Amino acid sequence: MHGPETRPVSPDRTNPAPRRTPTVGRDAECEGCGYNLRGVQVGSRCPECGLEVARSIRRPSAGPPDAREAAAEAVRTLGRSWLLMAPLGVFAMGGCLAGPASALAVLGSIQRWIGLRACRRTLREVELGNPSLERTLTACTVAELALGVLGVLLRVGGDALPEAVPAALHGLHFGAALLSAVPTAALLAAIGRAVDDDAQPATAALPWLFGASAGLALAIILLGIGLLGGVAWAIMVLAAAAWAWGASMLAFAGSTVAGEVGMPRRRPRGDANAPAVVEAPAPRPVTRPSDDSPIPY
Repeated sequence: MHGPETRPVSPDRTNPAPRRTPTVGRDAECEGCGYNLRGVQVGSRCPECGLEVARSIRRPSAGPPDAREAAAEAVRTLGRSWLLMAPLGVFAMGGCLAGPASALAVLGSIQRWIGLRACRRTLREVELGNPSLERTLTACTVAELALGVLGVLLRVGGDALPEAVPAALHGLHFGAALLSAVPTAALLAAIGRAVDDDAQPATAALPWLFGASAGLALAIILLGIGLLGGVAWAIMVLAAAAWAWGASMLAFAGSTVAGEVGMPRRRPRGDANAPAVVEAPAPRPVTRPSDDSPIPY
């Protein structure tokens, strides 16, 4: 015999507290087939495709199509701004290249500022974004833009100033851009994780950017002390290429995340435990009479 069933009781031990299985209390589409999961148990699977319910409801609200597309375009603009930052790595490779590269970088800072403002307006509508990362990126972008504009102005009209002054401003501009890369990559990574676990990791670009800055610093030191001039220039070229590659990776990650934001529903990712189709119930057995007489139809 089985013992009496024990049921949890309330804190005052007067009335038994019934066990309740949590269910989805809002309209939420299954990530795999679009089935409305309202009323389905959270720990179960989708009745249509068998995908885990928890995987679908943990994602942010899809929002209306117009809001998704606006948010996707804002994220895309934020990522594309780093395509204009790609030539910034050649700022130290001669005065003939420093001016145009810095001017392109200023345009990239302006584009990032525009994309960031659009992100702050649109990401809230689809329950995405990160206010702390957005504020950090805003501060870095403002500093980067101010240093870039000042450096270009001094390069154009600052002939009376020593050469070290524009060079120092270009160095500060490069450092501000490097700092801006960190919250940019973190923000894109946060949005990517929210919409798709397999999104392009934007933070993979950071080692290339920081490695490029270290290589440029080493090359400048070697050139300053007059040692290994050819090696220093080779390091500078490699560092500039690494910076361009890292900036391009950020731009590509932004485009990838934007695509996921604009189209949040996609085919379910591989899950070894989730059945591809819902198994049909087994047929009911037909019982014959004990005397083996034919079954009447």
